[in-house]
Amino acid sequence: MAILAGLLLAAAAAAPAVPEGWTVTAADAKAPVLAHTLVPVTIEYRTVPDDYDTLTLTVDPCGQGPWHEKDSIAPQGDTPAARAADLRKAIADEFHNARLNCTLPEWIEAAMLAGFDAAYLQLEAAKK
Repeated sequence: MAILAGLLLAAAAAAPAVPEGWTVTAADAKAPVLAHTLVPVTIEYRTVPDDYDTLTLTVDPCGQGPWHEKDSIAPQGDTPAARAADLRKAIADEFHNARLNCTLPEWIEAAMLAGFDAAYLQLEAAKK
């Protein structure tokens, strides 16, 4: 029993947890999805094998109903950290566009992006 408990602890230590608020799901092992919701905003980055990935930012409520923007994206960079930085810039652009259309709390972008880099690394690991 002690050996099994030790193996479980070692396995848990080897796979860092996705930061709080972020989820990495893999309905298809080659196309994991990174998402985070903090009312009223949802960020979803969906990987698409052999095509551009998609980045969607949704604000609900926004005025009379939901607002969203969905873009095709291919994060650039030679390393996961560089691709995470490129995607982070794209998310910042989406927040700028959302603020042009919706009223958002000033703190929400920083709060949502807390833990983003670690979550993105989990996404990259899930694609392998």
